[in-house]
Amino acid sequence: MLALKLDRRPDDLPAVWTRAIVREWLRDAATALRWLPDGERRWLADKRAWMPEVLRASADVFANAVDREATGDKERPRIRHTATPEQIDRLYRVIEWGWIGWLDAKREVKLVWARACGFAPRRIRSITGLEPRQQRYREAQAVERIAARMNRLG
Repeated sequence: MLALKLDRRPDDLPAVWTRAIVREWLRDAATALRWLPDGERRWLADKRAWMPEVLRASADVFANAVDREATGDKERPRIRHTATPEQIDRLYRVIEWGWIGWLDAKREVKLVWARACGFAPRRIRSITGLEPRQQRYREAQAVERIAARMNRLG
């Protein structure tokens, strides 16, 4: 377990942590993790790192069009999303502070992370075995514990 003591509160941290703020941070962390570059495109990072977002998105559309033309796929072009620096910062802080480790059971961890990822209640039920009403109640309890701990530490 990581011991966290905030000696000074950075400007971007809330003064009081609420369930809504914790959920927002978890959602941003899950989004950033999903939008991190995958392995086969990593070699492009050094060549395109200097490009503005508009050019990167256009380059992705062009690369997808070339791939579709080569494979004969007539699908619409996909625009690759990238995580914002704020989302990556929140992901790093959620991991560094060990929020997930503060939860009691594996089921709670799966529940909180699945809700942060935006999974449908039916899919969460197949993962955790909890009905939607139980999911909301237990997720609210877990997120409230994270918020209370952050308030004590800050």
